[in-house]
Amino acid sequence: MAGGDSAMNLSDLIPVAGMIVSVIAAAAVARHQIRKLEIDADKSAARLDTQDIRLDKLTTATEVLDRRTDTLSKILSPENLEARTRTIESIRVDVEWIKKKLEAK
Repeated sequence: MAGGDSAMNLSDLIPVAGMIVSVIAAAAVARHQIRKLEIDADKSAARLDTQDIRLDKLTTATEVLDRRTDTLSKILSPENLEARTRTIESIRVDVEWIKKKLEAK
């Protein structure tokens, strides 16, 4: 009967050993998949960093263009153009007056 008990114990160990091997294999597959996910996450983080840098550059360029556009719109505003036109006309009148004075001498 002692021999029968050991045979039964051995037959009980075979499924347990199979389960242990299955758990080890599943752990190895899970470890591989986790590593792959970590690599993918690192790649995604690097792409996000690149996109952040590009976005910062575009934001800066847009701000520069906005400032330039604002400056040009102020320079070309009707009020400024009118004031410059009056100044130019005043200078033209002064030049004509100086010419007449020089011609009279």
